[in-house]
Amino acid sequence: MASKQDPLAFVKDLVSNDNATLLAVGIALGVVLLSVVVLWLVFGRTSRRRRSVLLVGLSDSGKTLMFAQFVYGKEFNSYTSTEENKSSVSFGENGTKQAELIDVPGHERLRNQAIEKHLPSARAVVFVVDSVQFSKEVRNVASILYDVLAHQAVCKNRLPVLIACNKQDTATARSSTLIKQMLEKEITTLRTTRIGTLAATDGSEARVAFLGQKGKDFQFAHLLPVKIEFVECSARQSQSSGLSERATNLDTVRNWLVNHL
Repeated sequence: MASKQDPLAFVKDLVSNDNATLLAVGIALGVVLLSVVVLWLVFGRTSRRRRSVLLVGLSDSGKTLMFAQFVYGKEFNSYTSTEENKSSVSFGENGTKQAELIDVPGHERLRNQAIEKHLPSARAVVFVVDSVQFSKEVRNVASILYDVLAHQAVCKNRLPVLIACNKQDTATARSSTLIKQMLEKEITTLRTTRIGTLAATDGSEARVAFLGQKGKDFQFAHLLPVKIEFVECSARQSQSSGLSERATNLDTVRNWLVNHL
């Protein structure tokens, strides 16, 4: 019976028989395959774990109604949430896209707690704006949006953010174009205050960063690779037949989610 060949001797035999090139190629392929596996384990699993979608915005912006439409497929009389609503939802054809939809409370303290808790594990953010009351609320809307966009989880994970301009079924609703312009102007002013706060607290607000490009007025385009998009929608199903073309219900939001899950 032939004796087993010593592994070290086998390797030396390969080299001595002009197979060094073949051996090197084999080692290189092994390293590449190992790297692919490691990257998949680190980033693939992390991406799959980040499956929640956060609905964020002021109270009465329509977040809870939007949540109900996606989860239950119908409206119900909403109220100011004192705790987060959470449910698994299927999107896309045949429900192939799964997400955990989280309706973040509108109350400031509860909202901040929920954002800190869920944003690091989020896959996307839908920021809901009341298009009818926006002119009165622009400062508060911009402040909350600033906190979300400047959060280290958004920057690190490059979370896509959708600004859902809600209540477009109302004739007095502001367009998404105007809302975008007003937010950019307000954030330009707001970030000066935030920089002062950052310096005064000596790093205690380290998660709030300078948004945009220094020396230039703020533009959402400056946040790339974090992509910010705007759509017009209406969480309330209107019975009127004379709606403007801007009243697109929730199809725009639903389509965006399908593309980002």
